[in-house]
Amino acid sequence: MLLPLLCLPLRAADRALLVGVTDYPLVADAGFQPLLGPKNDLRLMQQSLAKYWPDATTTTLGEPERPATRDNILSALATLADAAGAQDRILIYLSGHGAQIPAPPEALAETDGMDEIFLPSDIEIIRQNGRAEFHNAIRDDEIGQALDQMLDRDAEVWLIVDACHSGSLDRSAPLVARAIDPLSIAAPDRPVLPAAQTGATVQPDRMAAPRLIAFYAAAPSGKAYERPVTTQTGATTVHGVFTLALSRAMARVKGPSFSDLAQATAAEAWRLSAGKERPVFSGALNRASFVSAPQLAEPAYGLTLRDGELVLAAGRLDGIGQGAVVTIEAADADGPDGALARARVETAGPGEAVLSLLLPPDGAPDLRLDRMIRAENLDPDRVRLRWIGDRAPLLQVRLEQPGPGARLALFTPPDTDAAHPELMADLRRLTQRWITWSTDEEADIRLEPSPDGLVLTRRGAPPLTRTFPAGPGQGDAISRALATMARAALLRDLPGSASGMTDALDMQVLVRAGQPGGGSTPCANPASIVTEPPPDARPLPADTANALAACDAVYLRLRNLADTPLDVSPFYVDAEDAVYFLTGYPGGDRQGLRLPPRTSRVVAFTEDAGTAPGQIVDLVALAVPARPGPEPVRDFRHLAGRLPDDADPSRLDSLVASAEPAATYRGAAVAPDDFAFAAVRLGPTQEEPR
Repeated sequence: MLLPLLCLPLRAADRALLVGVTDYPLVADAGFQPLLGPKNDLRLMQQSLAKYWPDATTTTLGEPERPATRDNILSALATLADAAGAQDRILIYLSGHGAQIPAPPEALAETDGMDEIFLPSDIEIIRQNGRAEFHNAIRDDEIGQALDQMLDRDAEVWLIVDACHSGSLDRSAPLVARAIDPLSIAAPDRPVLPAAQTGATVQPDRMAAPRLIAFYAAAPSGKAYERPVTTQTGATTVHGVFTLALSRAMARVKGPSFSDLAQATAAEAWRLSAGKERPVFSGALNRASFVSAPQLAEPAYGLTLRDGELVLAAGRLDGIGQGAVVTIEAADADGPDGALARARVETAGPGEAVLSLLLPPDGAPDLRLDRMIRAENLDPDRVRLRWIGDRAPLLQVRLEQPGPGARLALFTPPDTDAAHPELMADLRRLTQRWITWSTDEEADIRLEPSPDGLVLTRRGAPPLTRTFPAGPGQGDAISRALATMARAALLRDLPGSASGMTDALDMQVLVRAGQPGGGSTPCANPASIVTEPPPDARPLPADTANALAACDAVYLRLRNLADTPLDVSPFYVDAEDAVYFLTGYPGGDRQGLRLPPRTSRVVAFTEDAGTAPGQIVDLVALAVPARPGPEPVRDFRHLAGRLPDDADPSRLDSLVASAEPAATYRGAAVAPDDFAFAAVRLGPTQEEPR
């Protein structure tokens, strides 16, 4: 068992740091292209936050009285970190020039060997021995250290970066790139070790729900742009494409999650840049957006055209399996009028699925998609897929009919619908991807009325029960709980699924006996982030019913047995269906785990109370082939979550109903049914889960 994920105080703070760098006076003669947009971006972000996030306390750097120098930026980040508290919401926005430079050898967390840097207003270039070095640049690792401090205090952090090469920082007339040529630039003069490097301890509360959301204008290898915009008064101003897109998306987004906001932002960026700007969105995108009103909504997903196939950015772990039917629609559409076509899921992997278009029979009305293609004097039979692929950022996909895959069966007594008709109607609509409604009283789950409201019971050893009030909005709350149960079941069942990479990943579990602590330190000798388990860590016994004790230090040695890099997501699934993403590796709070071919890494965690007799805990590692090139590591940390405590709907605020998008919005360039796994079951029997 690990510590609870949700522990909300009565009040939490909202804080924002806005940074915009327009002028670089110390390098004006070094070929730096001046930027015109960041000062306007700052004003636009201030206006947007005042309208859509009005309770936030905002600090702004980039104005004459408070320039965006290195010291001012790092000081403001430190102040945010020092003031951060549990369930605080923190927004960090950076606009200006970005670049890539070689990472130092000790930077284990840099998967591409490069550091992304943000350039403050006092950046200098020092030339000596035929080389040029940055002075005062801010490394991604320095930003990451501040983020780690905020996350350690259980704050939720939204990082927004409108700069080139921003995709792992944890801008051609009219488009101007926000980048500089890095070919002759060496590392900054202030080397900083990556945050969460080896030696950091891992207390049980470090297994909390993912709380970092990142919006990047470009991938690590990509460019961000700024462009002139004509206002309603006829004046012309210059803005970063990404910032302008985000501001417009805030005004029109309909869904409640960061994923919905990300899709709206991507569509606006595509329009504003004629398809040149391709932003990246990563982290806990399933969480409720800071700037969106909560609402009941079926989530929408992105899609792309890859190797001649339509690939949906959702899969089996999102409740979308083979045979499901989906609707492709315009991202800014309202209601059924926005539907362009329908498609069937042909194959489904953990986080992606391949679609085939469903064409109407002869004599039936044309698809709206075909009418739009013909309006451009094109032949639909020849260009359908390419037409969709070219416009993918402007489109989204919603589930219409779930497939016949393995879903949990839910039984409700006959009088439940009559007693709560509106609630049950909401529940049936919101849970179709997770639940099969059954008449069998021995179904996986029961939902039945009680004097206190509605009781949800999941069969098992021991049974799992939660009680919900029967008031307004509880259809949303119960659907979240059912989605949590279903995700846990899917992860447990994953080792029994078909895969083309069955033998690609190996996991060994080693344990060091725990020592309870005192006061604010629950464990005296917690696990540490290491490259190899300590000498006193022993392999987990195969015949121990109660395998883990309180404060045990646990080390998972994950080995890639394949000839291709793997992106690995390690999970802990407890007896109460809580899913924890294990972050005990360098950079684990902020990025996924990439294993090069034929190598191993260690993931550490500290057990909280131990595995109780009769309870089952599963350790599951899910791996997908890494993308080629310097793309972000893909992980599935968005699946983390737990059931709420009884009769306390306020504790549901950190979850979003059934919204489980891929953790990185840009999908992996691999076949969606390719994945590997390794699993160990702790509990009454020491066998792999089936």
